[in-house]
Amino acid sequence: MFSPLICLHLQHQIPLFDYNDINTTKRRSSIKESSDSRSSAKGLNTDELEARFFPHHKLLRDRSTLKAPLGSHETLKTEAVIAITEAKQHENSNAPVLSDLSSKEESKVTARDGLEICRVEETDSTVNTKEQDSLNTYYGKEPKGNVETMLVAYETLEECDEKENKTVMIHVEEIDDSFNNQLNEIGHKNSTGGWFVSEGESVLLAHDDGSCTFYDVVNSEVKSTYEPLAEVSTNLWRDCWIVRAPGADGCSGRYVVAASAGNRTDAGFCSWDFYTKEVKSFHIDEVTNTSSTSNRQWWYKPCGPLIISTTSNQKGVRVYDIRDGEHVSKWDVQSFVLSMESSSPLQWRNRGKVVLAETGGVCLWDLGSITPEPLLSVSANGKKISALHVNNTDAELGGGVRQRVSSSEAERNDGVFCTSDSITVLDFRHPSGIGLKIPKHNTTAHSVFSHGDSIYLGCSGSPSATKKPPSSAQIQQFSLRKQKLFTTYTLPESNAHYKAITQVWGNSNFVMGVCGSGMFVFDALKDDDSRGDHGNCQKLRETIGPDNLYCPSFDYLGSRALLISRDRPAVWKYLA
Repeated sequence: MFSPLICLHLQHQIPLFDYNDINTTKRRSSIKESSDSRSSAKGLNTDELEARFFPHHKLLRDRSTLKAPLGSHETLKTEAVIAITEAKQHENSNAPVLSDLSSKEESKVTARDGLEICRVEETDSTVNTKEQDSLNTYYGKEPKGNVETMLVAYETLEECDEKENKTVMIHVEEIDDSFNNQLNEIGHKNSTGGWFVSEGESVLLAHDDGSCTFYDVVNSEVKSTYEPLAEVSTNLWRDCWIVRAPGADGCSGRYVVAASAGNRTDAGFCSWDFYTKEVKSFHIDEVTNTSSTSNRQWWYKPCGPLIISTTSNQKGVRVYDIRDGEHVSKWDVQSFVLSMESSSPLQWRNRGKVVLAETGGVCLWDLGSITPEPLLSVSANGKKISALHVNNTDAELGGGVRQRVSSSEAERNDGVFCTSDSITVLDFRHPSGIGLKIPKHNTTAHSVFSHGDSIYLGCSGSPSATKKPPSSAQIQQFSLRKQKLFTTYTLPESNAHYKAITQVWGNSNFVMGVCGSGMFVFDALKDDDSRGDHGNCQKLRETIGPDNLYCPSFDYLGSRALLISRDRPAVWKYLA
């Protein structure tokens, strides 16, 4: 490590050495005849000539080859002291350091512990006594105990550094493990809805007091709070979004939107400017609590600058602009809008088309014309639709389970709805709107999700003909390629009040479902597995949350899971 310093010192000393060597040669030539000198020189071999006229070359070569076995510290420290001493000599001396080598330099070879050490002792007056004593100590002229003391101290420092580093590393790992395994509560307000945004680095939450919170998951802090107007009642919002839409100046803007979803009393929506937190639009539907309205539900869904609204057991549909609250259009559907507990009967296909679940089936509506027109109607064959999922190719980017679906992923699978005896895969390219029908038996689907070649159903068992009690909740995975049930993920038995699976989701890695007894995560079984029927062989991977959740929902993105229960603050957790 000190070789560059030694080389630099030698480069400065070589011209001085040559000059002194010439003077020495001249003095010797005056005493001896030139013929004798030449013959004497001819009589020396190469090593002797090098040692006589170029001792610095031999010194460098000897130092580079002096390596003690197992990396001895003594050799390294000897070189270091020599280099430092020579550097100080060069700075303090104005005269040539190297003089007549025959009179002022003495080379010795000392053997210690089977190691040969070439030592060069300078006798020049420019070397002070302290530096010489220092060299002598390392070369063994001082008692051996001093060297051993230095080596022991050096090794002790290394051991201390190693122990300190190991302690810090172990401490950090323990913190990471405990942090990854714990539920992280977000704030102190009860959350009625929430989703990941910004590629999972943040969360948008709707609260029971009518406010919304933009929470930074990475830094564990609230970035923004969007306060409601005084007219907002408690538990009004059950869903929230961050929507991008062009502003009045033509530039792209961002809006926070909160709205009702399945509310049976008060209903409405509100939007804020994402940056200024100013309320941009606000609308409340007047709800009269009578016997005819007790079974109604109000639903709102935004997409781009528009938000669409409808009411179950009614035919009216309204569209508003989230940027200023303007009423854009209104029309009536052909049949009454369905009432659904865990799915929304109102879902966007893209910015220009929306799907509505009605009493007779589902209908695709075109909002691109002045007056909305029905494009396609798919019959449910007199069966009630219990769950509906539509792939939205214009959903917002950066989200989790509500992430935008590409056109290639939605090809031949625009969505899916379930009845008591079948699963209908929607394909709006066909005149009938049906791409595939898969039969199912003895289960009631409360929620559904489709992804790629798989369909996931959140089901509860139905009593059989022998009047046995219904089986526990389960997630059924159907294969579009095989057109049948592929496997089943059974949830543990629970005494929770809300046993229905209110949300289900899956991909190639995980299958997830949530109910009143918690959020359950399974390892996904590949659809290309050729082992045949898998039955109920899938084991539970992880359970998140307590067993007393109220109307729960969840989101998942980037190894983080978000869990919402409407009677407590939201929590998130890393999946192991």
